[in-house]
Amino acid sequence: MPTKPIERLLFMQGNKCFFCDKKLTRADATIEHLWAKSKGGPNGRDNCVSCCVSLNRLFDDMSLREKFTVVLNQNGKFK
Repeated sequence: MPTKPIERLLFMQGNKCFFCDKKLTRADATIEHLWAKSKGGPNGRDNCVSCCVSLNRLFDDMSLREKFTVVLNQNGKFK
């Protein structure tokens, strides 16, 4: 059973990015906080997902609403 937080998230999400559904390796994965830590978001399981590095950088400290607006506007097909 995975023990590190990122490994646990990858396992639970089928080794895919929460937002773009891209297959992730451990080296390509980061932990994305749905509610940004910089805005007071917790570090708990309910606020964390595995995410590809490029989207994690793009989302930075966006609100959850802004993140989902980006995802919906891209129809999940990021380039």
